[in-house]
Amino acid sequence: MTYRSVASRSAEVDKGLGVAYAHAARVTPGHPRLTKLVLELLVGRRIALVRDAGDGLDQSAPERCAITGEGLVLAEGGGLRGLAEAWCLGEFVVRDLDAILSRLASLMVALSRIPFYGYLRHPWHLLRASWRRGGSAEDTTKSLAKHYDLEAAFFRTFLDESLTYSCAIFRHSNDSLAAAQRNKYRSLTAALPDLRGASVLEIGCGWGGLAQFLAGQGALVTAVSASASQIAYCRSNRPESIRFVLGEYRSALSGKFDAAISCEMIEGVGGENAPEFMRRVSNCLNVGGTFALQAITTAHHRMLTSRPENSYIDKYIFPGGQILSERYILRCARRAGFSLYSRNSIGSSYATTLERWRSSFRDAREQLLDYGCSERFLRCWDLYFSMCMAGFSRGDMDCLQLVFRRVR
Repeated sequence: MTYRSVASRSAEVDKGLGVAYAHAARVTPGHPRLTKLVLELLVGRRIALVRDAGDGLDQSAPERCAITGEGLVLAEGGGLRGLAEAWCLGEFVVRDLDAILSRLASLMVALSRIPFYGYLRHPWHLLRASWRRGGSAEDTTKSLAKHYDLEAAFFRTFLDESLTYSCAIFRHSNDSLAAAQRNKYRSLTAALPDLRGASVLEIGCGWGGLAQFLAGQGALVTAVSASASQIAYCRSNRPESIRFVLGEYRSALSGKFDAAISCEMIEGVGGENAPEFMRRVSNCLNVGGTFALQAITTAHHRMLTSRPENSYIDKYIFPGGQILSERYILRCARRAGFSLYSRNSIGSSYATTLERWRSSFRDAREQLLDYGCSERFLRCWDLYFSMCMAGFSRGDMDCLQLVFRRVR
């Protein structure tokens, strides 16, 4: 069965990859030896340059790479994003992609420890504040739709039965994904007030798994999402006692609540809009109210010197997103009248979460093709999981549970 939104987004990604390939091949002469040397340093193995990447792999060398001339042109035309595009197009093949990505993540962490490295590379970022990312409510809604408005059936192929699309907490190696997600729910809500009869606002409710958990604890839940597809699913599949509201945070947040909670939604807000986001959440709470936030974070200088709009993930997977630093989130929270109550780092569990997602995604390959996904689209998502796994495994990113109290 073909799903319209999945097939449409897959075709859009295919078109983007085609344009990237044509542009790189047209404007870039390509320097195979240079790219070959860089990749050999990353993977720690010799690389073969072949005419046909599909036939160039030595089965006895599990980490060996093979790259076609076209793939090298594409990779050099767009830096790291170009290399990712070459992978998605099948022009760059390696037996152990995780080895390359792990070494690349380690390299990024090592470079980030060099004083002022990022500022020396991009000094104009600080002058123009170009790291700040944001947009109008309409722009944000359109960007989120490209990722979250795919049919729930697509996400069901790799998420647990609650359709929870955020970092789980694995207490034991044999925990199921569903059990690990419940661990996350309990950890994130532990500092909230007694939920029985409490009014709770959830911002960015996804497919309603956390909202249903909160309702099961006796809370009176209002859950907000900017995704029409997600709200339609929630209204059809979650308890009627939960009030689901369609709208972007700048227009949908109103009323007063005992507590608020947001799980990995701030990544879609952007640095420019984060202060306003925090103010609007604060305005929905009485003084003394609690706000539990789960957020993916990066080092502060990495945030300041990054260009998320040029990244592979932004172009093909999650347009409009930006990973903020803990330091910046805390500053925005303080200015909005919040005081930090507790902090819990769960980033070590994110690599495991992503590994489980990727494994299920790969197992569902034939099903996803039936849904209307192309081979290139599947490679894009597989690489997305793999890149994020490497980032969390090597410490380039973290995931934090921050609990705030409104003090003024």
